[in-house]
Amino acid sequence: GKSVALRAAAAHYAELADWPLPLVVDVPRWQRRRGAIGDRAALLDVAFAREPAQRRSMLEAAAERALDEGRAVLLLDSLDETGRARRSVVDAIRQLLDRIHADVEVVLSTRDVGFADASTLGFADMSLVPPDHPAVTIDALLNAVGGRDGIAPADRGAWVRQRAGWVDARLRTDHTLGRTPLMVVLLTLLAATRTPEQLPTSRGEVLRQVMRDVVRRWEHEARLQGGLFTLGPLQDSAALAGADTAFVVIGHHVLRDAEPTADLAAADLAMTFASEYGLPPGQALAAAVDAVDLWDTAGVFVKEGGEERLRAR
Repeated sequence: GKSVALRAAAAHYAELADWPLPLVVDVPRWQRRRGAIGDRAALLDVAFAREPAQRRSMLEAAAERALDEGRAVLLLDSLDETGRARRSVVDAIRQLLDRIHADVEVVLSTRDVGFADASTLGFADMSLVPPDHPAVTIDALLNAVGGRDGIAPADRGAWVRQRAGWVDARLRTDHTLGRTPLMVVLLTLLAATRTPEQLPTSRGEVLRQVMRDVVRRWEHEARLQGGLFTLGPLQDSAALAGADTAFVVIGHHVLRDAEPTADLAAADLAMTFASEYGLPPGQALAAAVDAVDLWDTAGVFVKEGGEERLRAR
C-alpha cells in the first residue's frame, strides 16, 4: 500500500520535467548502510541500488546537485520496519534534513506503529484508504502474468476472467482481505500461479497458501540479493520453517489474547524455537523477534500503538 503509493508518486514526479527529482529510499536499508558509508552517501546508495552500475555515478551526481539546490523530493519508505531502532532512525533523518537544502520536499511512510516517532519531525500527516477499485489492479496484474507466462492472446481473456472471478469471490466473502492493496496483490498472484481446481475456498486455506507464497518470495528476494533468508541464527530451510511456525504461534496469541504485545508473542515464540531448534535463549529470542517483525512487515500481524500490540489484518 504505502510503498506502492510512494513509487506511484515518484513516477508522477518523474514525468514532469520541471518538478523535483524523486528519490525513493527504503529506510530500513538506509539504516543498515549509513553506519558504513555515512547518511547522505547511504541515501543515494539505496535510492539507486537497482540501477545498472555503469549509470550509477551519473545518477548520483545529478541527485547530489538536486539535493544541494533544493530540486529533489525524498520519498522515505517504511520507517515502521526499523523496529527497535525507530527512534534513533528518526533522529538520523532529522539530522540529515538539517544538512540538505531547505526546499527539498520529504515524504515519510510508516504504519501506525511508527506514527508517534514520525510525528516528532513535525510533518503534515495523511492516511491511505482501502482500495476502491481492486478489480483494476487484479486485471492488470493477471494480464501481466499471463503475458509473461506465454498465455496466448486468444486465450488470455478467459484465463484472466476465471482467476479474477476467484479473487473477487474471496474479497466478497471476506471483506477484511480487501482492506490493504498488498493482500489484493497476494491473492491475485496466488490465483495466477494455480489452476482453478487448485485454488482454495476456505478462509483458513486461502491464508495458509498466501502466507506460504509470501515466505517463498522472501526467500527468493534474499537469494537475488546474494544472501540467505534468515531469522536470527536460523537460515534457509530452517528459517522458512520458523516463519511458518511463527505464523501459527502468533495467530494463536492474537485469537486467544485479542491484542497481545509483540514482546509477549516473541517471548512465547522464543520458547518454541528453543525447543524445536535447540537454540540457547538469546538466539531463540533473536529469531523470534525477527519472525514477529517479518509478519508485521508483511501486513499480516501488525504492530499498533506505543505498546506495539499485534492485530490481524
